[in-house]
Amino acid sequence: MTTGTTTGLYNSLLTDLVRKHCKREGVDMPTDGLPAEVADALLQLGKLALEALLRNETMIDYAEVEKENVNSELLLKLGVVSMEMSASRLHPRKQLNFSHKTMQEFLAGRYVAHAVVNQDIVELLQLTSIDKALELRN
Repeated sequence: MTTGTTTGLYNSLLTDLVRKHCKREGVDMPTDGLPAEVADALLQLGKLALEALLRNETMIDYAEVEKENVNSELLLKLGVVSMEMSASRLHPRKQLNFSHKTMQEFLAGRYVAHAVVNQDIVELLQLTSIDKALELRN
């Protein structure tokens, strides 16, 4: 991990947030990596972050989070996202908001890297917006 890069900075920030959470909740923090529950929740959030980025959105509808069975309570406790209500008065809905768009991009990048390393390219290609993203690039 290189702390001289934005990725290194966000890795350090994420590790510190998780370490603080583990201490507060009385959970053992592994010496290498993140606790499995936290790592899984962050990967699921990364997938949703990528899908939102491909739609050019910075917020994730909470119904989508529930549909994917993401541990939103854990993510809210970590502080990587916050809960907000949509601005719509007719159809208000809960949404998860990232602390910053770069945090959304970082988590999406972690998800893509994980998928590539684990050869889950098919899963990436199944994202409905990926075709649109590739079309826009050409």
